[in-house]
Amino acid sequence: MKPTDKYVTDTHALVWKLCAPSRLGRSAQSVFAQADANAARIHIPVVVVAELAMIAQKQRIPGFDDEAFDTAMRALKAPVMQDSTLVATVWD
Repeated sequence: MKPTDKYVTDTHALVWKLCAPSRLGRSAQSVFAQADANAARIHIPVVVVAELAMIAQKQRIPGFDDEAFDTAMRALKAPVMQDSTLVATVWD
């Protein structure tokens, strides 16, 4: 099934989805659940990815480090990042 509903996330909603899903409101939980079921698409602005990398690099959120950032980008099927100086791990 091709997702028809499209949304844009901001940094705090994505961080909560990844680290503390219970903090999301019902509407946001519903949108992320639809995206998880491939019934909706959530666009992640490049500034959100940059902010996530900065959060990981500066260890602003306990447990959200470079490895967690790498895992999050893989789970989100983010486009390939190469030669990044923001995180130690580069994947293909």
